[in-house]
Amino acid sequence: MHSARYIDPHDNKIHLVRFSSHWHSEYVWIPAMYSQEICPWEKVPQDVYLKFREKFDPEAVKSRFSVKPRSELGRAKRMRELYTEGRAIAQERLTPYRLPDGRGVQGVVMYAGSTPVTGYIQIASQERNIINDKGTSKGPLVFLS
Repeated sequence: MHSARYIDPHDNKIHLVRFSSHWHSEYVWIPAMYSQEICPWEKVPQDVYLKFREKFDPEAVKSRFSVKPRSELGRAKRMRELYTEGRAIAQERLTPYRLPDGRGVQGVVMYAGSTPVTGYIQIASQERNIINDKGTSKGPLVFLS
């Protein structure tokens, strides 16, 4: 018997898409994000990652991946349909900041309005792109007031 999975309504990538269109900073970068509500599929760049809006969407569970480079999906017919339906988004690929030993570093910050409330740092090996939590080491991010 499977227990019911709690799905947090705030854990939806559309919030990041909307936030990314308003955030501008010299020091903190958010990858360009695309959704059907702001950009038709035909205008989405080729060099993006495709993601499901909700990680436990039945299609995401069935596909066995949560993030894929568009280049690995061929014509991406099904993901194009999901994007058009508003169930998938696209995210720009950013070159991560590199530590002296070559590992990539990324900070993840969660906000309440315009106030940062929590976050963590991700560190990944040289050969890995940081696009989600998979394959990364994590540590706390401390906010100083």
